[in-house]
Amino acid sequence: MRDIAAAIQQMASGSHRIVASVKEIDRISRHTADQTHTVSAAGQEQSASMEQIAASSQSLSQMAVDLQTTLKKFTI
Repeated sequence: MRDIAAAIQQMASGSHRIVASVKEIDRISRHTADQTHTVSAAGQEQSASMEQIAASSQSLSQMAVDLQTTLKKFTI
């Protein structure tokens, strides 16, 4: 009888460890999902910044062309 009680106690203890492990896995999974979302948002912000930089670069390039055209009017 004591052997059965000890086995049941051991199984209960094992079950508690499994539950604790599953909870820890869930916590880690949620944390990983949150971090993935953060990285994704940062990537989107970086992409938007790169688009703004490209647009500014094109604008500056056009300004340089316009300036050269204007300067040619003053060249003797």
